[in-house]
Amino acid sequence: MRTLPALALLALAAAAPAAAQGIAVPVRCHGDCPPPARMPRILTLDSVQVSATVEDRGATTYVRHVFRNGTAGSIDAAFFFPLPDDATLTTVSVYEGSELEVYNQWSRPEEARWILDGIARERPGSGLEAYAGRRLVHVHLPSVPPGGTQRIQIGYSQPPRPEGATRGYRYPLSVGAAAAPMRALDLVVVVRTGVGFGDLRSPGHDVDVQMGTELGRCPPTSRCGTMSVPSHRVKVVRLKSGHDLRARDFELVYTPLKGSGPSGPR
Repeated sequence: MRTLPALALLALAAAAPAAAQGIAVPVRCHGDCPPPARMPRILTLDSVQVSATVEDRGATTYVRHVFRNGTAGSIDAAFFFPLPDDATLTTVSVYEGSELEVYNQWSRPEEARWILDGIARERPGSGLEAYAGRRLVHVHLPSVPPGGTQRIQIGYSQPPRPEGATRGYRYPLSVGAAAAPMRALDLVVVVRTGVGFGDLRSPGHDVDVQMGTELGRCPPTSRCGTMSVPSHRVKVVRLKSGHDLRARDFELVYTPLKGSGPSGPR
């Protein structure tokens, strides 16, 4: 087992970009490890998938990162994610392939800050300063296999954020976005209201908005009871691709229609 020395990474850190939205920093290597001068500063971020549901009572968000180990050794890594200020972390799952390796194990906020600050002190210029002042999630990623991937999914909830008649949802795309190039990003938000929408838009991003579905009664001639039917009270918002997606945080703003609305989907 090789613990990565700080000085050996300084030459790489100076040329590397700042920090990632979610980042996995190697801390130990086992087996056929590369020499310290060739050890990657961070694990390659293959993809990020964000799935959120926004309702009148609040929002739930699930974020899946897939990291790749490009070395011939097994790497232990420290994963950091900037948690929104009003969010409550609910679940953490770490998978290797289809096998669940870690479930609901994460560091307390003060411990996460202590761990990140320690790594940042050992590796000046690494870019971890992009997380200064942020609430952090820290999760230990055990033994990412040689040439393999590891998937981590976190879930968190947020209370409703009414702003007069307009409501919103924000996802922290911009925090340290220059750090680790992201090969693929998929962000989908399902917004549900009790009465329908007067307006729904993203101020800073190009999005595709489609009508969603909710459960409704089957036709009298059917025996299914309920089924998914199109509803004006549900919108599915998907972030469109672009070269500057992480230049700013992703935000949705919407205005529910006034009045009590119909009792069933429409």
